[in-house]
Amino acid sequence: MTMRADEASPAPRILIYSHDTFGLGHLRRSRAIANAIVASSPGARAMIISGSPVVDCYAFAPGVYTVRLPPVTKFSDGGYASLDGTTPLASTVAQRTAIIGRTDASFEPDLILVDKEPAGFHGELMPVLERAAGRGTRLVLGLRDVLDDADRLVPEWERKGAAEIMARFYDEIWVYGLSRIHEPLAALPMDPEMAARIAERLIYTGYLRREVPAMQAGREEPAVARAPFVLVTPGGGGDGAALIDWVIAAYEADPGIPLPSLIAFGPFLDDSTRDGFTARIDRLGGRIAAITFDSQIEFLMRKAAGVVAMGGYNTFCEILSFDLRAILVPRTEPRREQAIRALAAEQLGSARVLLEATAAPLSGWPPRSRSAGTRASRRGAGSGPARRARRGRAPGPGPGRARRCDPRAGLFVTETRIAVVLKGYPRLSETFIAQELLALERRGLSLEIWSLRRPTDRARHPMHAAIRAPATYLPEYLRDAPLRVLRGLGSALTRRRLPALLALFARDLVRDPSASRLRRLGQALVLARELPAEVGHIHVHFLHTPASVARYAALLTGRRWSFSAHAKDIWTTPAWDLTENLRRGLG
Repeated sequence: MTMRADEASPAPRILIYSHDTFGLGHLRRSRAIANAIVASSPGARAMIISGSPVVDCYAFAPGVYTVRLPPVTKFSDGGYASLDGTTPLASTVAQRTAIIGRTDASFEPDLILVDKEPAGFHGELMPVLERAAGRGTRLVLGLRDVLDDADRLVPEWERKGAAEIMARFYDEIWVYGLSRIHEPLAALPMDPEMAARIAERLIYTGYLRREVPAMQAGREEPAVARAPFVLVTPGGGGDGAALIDWVIAAYEADPGIPLPSLIAFGPFLDDSTRDGFTARIDRLGGRIAAITFDSQIEFLMRKAAGVVAMGGYNTFCEILSFDLRAILVPRTEPRREQAIRALAAEQLGSARVLLEATAAPLSGWPPRSRSAGTRASRRGAGSGPARRARRGRAPGPGPGRARRCDPRAGLFVTETRIAVVLKGYPRLSETFIAQELLALERRGLSLEIWSLRRPTDRARHPMHAAIRAPATYLPEYLRDAPLRVLRGLGSALTRRRLPALLALFARDLVRDPSASRLRRLGQALVLARELPAEVGHIHVHFLHTPASVARYAALLTGRRWSFSAHAKDIWTTPAWDLTENLRRGLG
């Protein structure tokens, strides 16, 4: 994709919208694409706006950040409501619309990738689409391989005006699949001109290839996974009770099933239903084990002898990527998407399908199922959507530590990320800072590091390897990154706090008329522009140069900031500079 003429940077900023009204599918697909974008484009940033209540349970690659929307839930009849059960849906949509708008304004993306819903949930994305089109931001709509039966999809998308929105706003439409499996837009009634406009923007990327991620610290797996086993996964679990019941019933009826099973219930399975299943499993003498949720289920996928699943998009991609034998038991309500995909895969020899109405106990396990014709694209997300998106702009080290979380608790609470500004990172002479960062992370704080200089030490202390916070390097000399500085200046010109910053800087420049002072301002402009929207606080170590950069960026963006003073900087920083920083710190 060709970006705006003024966007020559190889490091794109990608905003991904995922409405997430049901299950885990949209979030997991967005996560896979975002992780691939930052892996394939050094310095890239991806910001996922998600309505999933379990987004905080997942670890994301360095440079991928999330903003959580107030969640809604979907009923079996296709209706929606606020997940908390009390807030009117219209109020929740208004909250979500405002959050999306603020995130877009602060993140300033080069490309916006929208998952499935052209206008967003209940039209919540329309204000951002209008603004993005006006400023020239590239817009891409991403669609899974199958949306629904034509008789259900057509009236829904006609009511939403989806074809008109696609033709009006979107530069490209990516279908994450193969046309020989399904053509999701083929049934939409369109006049020839509109059909031609959409057809020329349509790109089939292949299925998004999945890889085993970096293992999270402290990861544990059930004992059953140490030997051959069958993995049973209903995805999020909200509509997977029938599949789980069927598997347990098979083991209850047939003591000769040769392999044990591991059932991943999913975070959305009803508590009482899960308790009932657990009691039945306990009576089977270890032939079935169960877990509630695994945010790195790829590890279990790779080990499993076979998979029993419902046929959702992400599970299907994993079956193809890891070349797994599979039985699919797709749902048919409220959408037939899973059944369409599963039956097409069965025709190509990639899976065996049992529809719920005719499901029988596990006989003849495992099925023979391997077909090169539908393997996940070897390019996958790394060179399909990711390759296209990185033409569009961002930093960060490894995934966060696994956390146990209740998706029904604290739905509207967001964690504030802290940006830590350092003169150089990592440095062997500053292990005391590394100790502090490690301690803060162990207390559950979310950090990211912004360094004014790149490392010069040849050796690296083991503590630095244990720090999970992503590290971004500001231009040490402005001439080294003129485009970043110019973009920072352009962004600053749109901010209402710029006059206050210029007044402060003018006072500082009179007292310190040096190139170093100008460099601090330039670094601050870059920092102010590139800080993710979820960073709510800036903390700086040392009261000399790094403090000026942090102070300027905090003033420009309206964030609070704080500092840690040490011996050398206290005694070597001019008194007037110390006074300014002490007076304005924690402001």
